[in-house]
Amino acid sequence: MDIFDAVQSANIHQARVAADRAGDKVDNVAQRITELEMRMNRLALVTHSLWELLKDRHGYTEEELRDWVNLTDLKDGRLDGRVRQTTPPPNCHKCGRVVTRGLGRCMYCGEFATGGDAFDRVH
Repeated sequence: MDIFDAVQSANIHQARVAADRAGDKVDNVAQRITELEMRMNRLALVTHSLWELLKDRHGYTEEELRDWVNLTDLKDGRLDGRVRQTTPPPNCHKCGRVVTRGLGRCMYCGEFATGGDAFDRVH
């Protein structure tokens, strides 16, 4: 085997390793998409159920819902179909550092977050 064959063999090996890594990344992304779809479907089910409850028990109308959605959307100053968190994240009551919203506990001391808004821990 000459030097050219050895270099080419090494390049082929590196290409296979890179392809395997890319395949693993694709698998991880596909798994994450599946998880997000499941969460979105659960959220849609809960939202739909809550809307049916409000209509049946309290007589709200579709127009009232649309108006309320727009008012909620405008809370951050933009009518863009998204909810943006406008309050700063809470501080840990034990060590005083900022608690990441989705975590629900301080990543520095491990203390569970208290207070905040009901959606701070929605994952």
